[in-house]
Amino acid sequence: MARAVSLCLIAAACGGSAARPNVAGPPSALPLPPDSHIDSVFVLESGGGTPEDTSVVVPPNQPRTILIRRGPPDNSLFARLVVAPAPTERRLTIRPRPGLYGVELQATAEFAGRLTLSYAQHFVAPSGARTRYGSDLAFERALLLAQAFPDGRIVFLRTARVGADMVMADLAGSGQYLVAAPRTR
Repeated sequence: MARAVSLCLIAAACGGSAARPNVAGPPSALPLPPDSHIDSVFVLESGGGTPEDTSVVVPPNQPRTILIRRGPPDNSLFARLVVAPAPTERRLTIRPRPGLYGVELQATAEFAGRLTLSYAQHFVAPSGARTRYGSDLAFERALLLAQAFPDGRIVFLRTARVGADMVMADLAGSGQYLVAAPRTR
């Protein structure tokens, strides 16, 4: 009996692609917060060094996964951008936002993609967030990916949690994307 249980545990730990559940799960079915202004949200801050800017050429009809890592000593994952195939070549430039969990994406042609930001290390709750939410954990649970526009407008995106301290959302092109939570519920 103990051997059978051990074998089941080993099989479950190793997993198989056919039986593996969707890790990301569906994006949150909860209603999204309304469009806001940058002054009406808490943007997740980041300690530690800022990852370097990255430029990548994506060939026509090819998907591309781009990983952005922090520098030494931790080399931790900061962002992952999965770019969908398109009929034209695209040059993407990814600029992490200093002191924030966010990126600015610029592309030479329209693109669709999926952005994941990982805040497992260097998480810094902005001033007032602990007071508003009661704890870092409650603040963390409220975090979503959002697009920030030049006029200060913030639009929250359907966000999925793909692991501990990771949020993911589908994008429809260039722009500035931040990890944020509303100041009011």
